[in-house]
Amino acid sequence: GCDGCVTVCEAGGLKEAKVLAAALRLFYTQEGRQAQVDETSLTRQCEKEYLAELGDKMEAYDAVVSLACGCGVQYLAEMYNNKIIYPGVDTCFMGVNEERGLYAERCQACGSPSPIILLRVPSKRCTISIIAERYRSRSWNISSGSRSSYLIKDYVDAINVTDNQTSVCRLCSLACCIRLKLMGLEPVLQMVTRDRNRIALQSDILGAASFGINNMLCLTGDHQHFGDHANAANVFDLDSIQLIQTVKMMRDDGRLLGGHEFEVRPQMFIGAAANPFAGPNVPMRVARLAKKVAAGVQFIQTQCIYNMDKFKEFMKLMVDRGLHEKVSILAGITPMKNVGMAKYMQKRVPGIDVPDEVVRRIGGVPKEKQAQEGINLAVDQIQELKEVEGVRGFHIMAIEWEEKVPEIVERAGLHPRPSY
Repeated sequence: GCDGCVTVCEAGGLKEAKVLAAALRLFYTQEGRQAQVDETSLTRQCEKEYLAELGDKMEAYDAVVSLACGCGVQYLAEMYNNKIIYPGVDTCFMGVNEERGLYAERCQACGSPSPIILLRVPSKRCTISIIAERYRSRSWNISSGSRSSYLIKDYVDAINVTDNQTSVCRLCSLACCIRLKLMGLEPVLQMVTRDRNRIALQSDILGAASFGINNMLCLTGDHQHFGDHANAANVFDLDSIQLIQTVKMMRDDGRLLGGHEFEVRPQMFIGAAANPFAGPNVPMRVARLAKKVAAGVQFIQTQCIYNMDKFKEFMKLMVDRGLHEKVSILAGITPMKNVGMAKYMQKRVPGIDVPDEVVRRIGGVPKEKQAQEGINLAVDQIQELKEVEGVRGFHIMAIEWEEKVPEIVERAGLHPRPSY
């Protein structure tokens, strides 16, 4: 055993070494074989002076099972290279103790502490995370979506797949995520509570986990009145905060809402949305986000940001409450194609705050150059938001314009992406 970090984690201290030794003795007894199994623990296995304490004792044994982290196992094997050294624990990452028995990743020792684009990637690695949003086909044919996904795959950490956004019927999010996974890409599964009751929600979560889809964005969803099936019945059995709690319970407790328990748990990285611009009361928006953090959310994707001053006010209130240390914030970036789009979003899209100066900037150049000016604006926004405390990455929503994502990422200095 090791008295260092693995003892704190209750994974490899003296207590765990004794339990393992007892299990090995029982095994040999049941097999009718003789073996001497002893246990001990060192102050640390990552320092030579403590490993030297084993000294001549090592000669009495054929093999050693080390319950230290990966560093200790490797160092032990280097010092006693004439012995077989078995690793006894799986070292996955460096993390922090969020609560007893729950350790959450904060570093993967990538050696590249640059600014962060996100996931599991929004994981909490020291680089800036980037997620791009993909808008799904309104038929079963997804050839164009597959092409756009390949186009941006080397420029983002994950691809966000919407779930019947704006209440318009489209190819289901889970099917798209499965296809992305089979293509070797990292999907983020959006799931809204508008269309499913708790049985269907939990069933889809289990289905996603069975395909290795581990990133999920929990949303309530737009009311069906805004979509193409205005007469459809909604469900709203749960809201987004209750969905977050449900996913966390399935992951951490291995339990469904109905009480059924299971051992193999879905390892979901839980996300949600936040809109700093939904009304004039910014502190209220922060308070609602705090509820999502308390429910178990790990990353947040914001609404499109154009009013930089209001967003900075939102982030300051986040920092003042210490929320930026508990959740990864991905700032929403949507490039404007032309001044018509800017005016439409300013006047017609609820929850989006487009200042007049943004409209004037896009409209202040010739029509044929407005698309490029929209790209320039998006790049300038990312550069400015990089300096805002608490921003951990960017959620790029290039609406039906995915081919521009590589240019935005490159010009913003966020390419190449780190390898995980």
